[in-house]
Amino acid sequence: MANSLKALFPALGRILGQTPAALYAHQRTFVNAGLLESTPGRGPGSGVRAAPETLAEFLIATITLASLAENVHFAKAIARAVPGGGKCQLTSAATFKDAFAAILADKALTERVNEIRVTINGGYAQIIYDGSSSDLQLGLAKPAKLTRHPKTSVFVGKIAKPGLSIEVSISADIVRKLAGVIKEVNIA
Repeated sequence: MANSLKALFPALGRILGQTPAALYAHQRTFVNAGLLESTPGRGPGSGVRAAPETLAEFLIATITLASLAENVHFAKAIARAVPGGGKCQLTSAATFKDAFAAILADKALTERVNEIRVTINGGYAQIIYDGSSSDLQLGLAKPAKLTRHPKTSVFVGKIAKPGLSIEVSISADIVRKLAGVIKEVNIA
């Protein structure tokens, strides 16, 4: 059983298209910025613990480019973003980080997700779920015929200075692969 985030980097690297060394460099930056918690020391029990919540925090920091010092507040705002209706409609979580972690840890929830969108410097995120189409997945280059419109859970965070909106989209396929990393190492 892998108990450190670093142990997940070979599998995550294949999914995210980055080397394990680059992911470890991100991890060190995120720890120094206070985005990830780390237990001091060397060997088992030290470092950044592998858990769905940790992976969600790491992914949020990665997609918000938090390795750039000026973007650290975006990562924090997205992780802490709260659902418009009080709780996430899909997971019942109170924050985006908790909802993302719940999705990564629960195969039934993972299978319901069509896409996750994060507007980095807008401070909000969306989990799009329970939609279906006649094609393999939504978002294909060719038009898909919707057979059931998806639902959306929207999370809003606090951003001090909005600017150019940059949106990152995580497809259902990538969400499933990320959840598979959690299952492979049996940390859920």
